[in-house]
Amino acid sequence: MVPDNVPYGTVFTRVIDCLNEQSEKLDIKVSPISIYRSEEAAGEKTITVRIRFTSHDRTLSDNDVAPIMTTVSNLKFKENT
Repeated sequence: MVPDNVPYGTVFTRVIDCLNEQSEKLDIKVSPISIYRSEEAAGEKTITVRIRFTSHDRTLSDNDVAPIMTTVSNLKFKENT
């Protein structure tokens, strides 16, 4: 979840930057899926993206991708003021 006033573009850019830092030998494609605002979590929203990892050298395993996804999931966003 991110603060409601953080633009999607900021989240998208941070995710791309994080992925590029973590996975230099992979081709990565990020696609937007949805933005959800719940009435129960006022002031916050959930942004869902699809991330596709491709290696041209070998088949990727969970051990290859899981640490990268954990890093992305742990990104923090502060409110824009």
